[in-house]
Amino acid sequence: MRTRYLFAESLGVFGGSLAFTGLGLLLGLEGTTWTLALLAALPYLTLPLDLLAGLLLDRLDRRTLLLAGVWLRAGILGLFALLPKEPLFLLPLAFLFQAVLALDLPAWHALLVRLAQGRLEREGGRLQAAQLLGDGLGDLLAAPLLLLAKPLPFALGGLLLAGEGLLLRDLPAYPPPRAAKGEGLTLRALLAGLAFLLEDRRLLPLTLYALALSFLSGLALALLPLLALAQGTPPALYGLYPLGLSLGGFLGS
Repeated sequence: MRTRYLFAESLGVFGGSLAFTGLGLLLGLEGTTWTLALLAALPYLTLPLDLLAGLLLDRLDRRTLLLAGVWLRAGILGLFALLPKEPLFLLPLAFLFQAVLALDLPAWHALLVRLAQGRLEREGGRLQAAQLLGDGLGDLLAAPLLLLAKPLPFALGGLLLAGEGLLLRDLPAYPPPRAAKGEGLTLRALLAGLAFLLEDRRLLPLTLYALALSFLSGLALALLPLLALAQGTPPALYGLYPLGLSLGGFLGS
């Protein structure tokens, strides 16, 4: 995989991390714990869209799907920067961002198989390391930027995602398999994919294991910042807690 693509993905994740870490601090400082808890739960509320992503990948060009998602998320962060910083506006936009991301990430994984050229394990580790590096930088810088100006992490995040879109323009096309052409997005197809997962003795345990890890990670991300703010930690240091999780993941990758 070309270093340019890894750099582009790191930029995009950096932008998303700036926005969501900044949003978490913004909601935490407001003292509304239920909104912060809902923010932490948003990635899990988009699980049905993860199933839909598999159907879309079999019917649309992966490159087109990925780039559409990147530019949509850049536009959403632009709206974050412009709208009033109230939960009524921010949480629906945050859900929309996560919904697009749920459709976007599988496109990256499908492209990775195409670009890895027989070195899937190595290139997969490099991609994840690039994503976690961007995530860690966003965790570290979001709080100082938010304290300078509330729209700043969102505006900068949108620009970084736009930069990712520009850098990924020359990704090779990756059309859907011929066998899937002409198939519709039906409930039957969705249930067939779910049945395959439940029946596979290798995939199901791995999926349950991944869900458990995601649950623990989400719990930590939701609780640690709340505990930090309750203990009087300076808001500028808020991002150190999610940064620790990102750094551990980066080193593991």
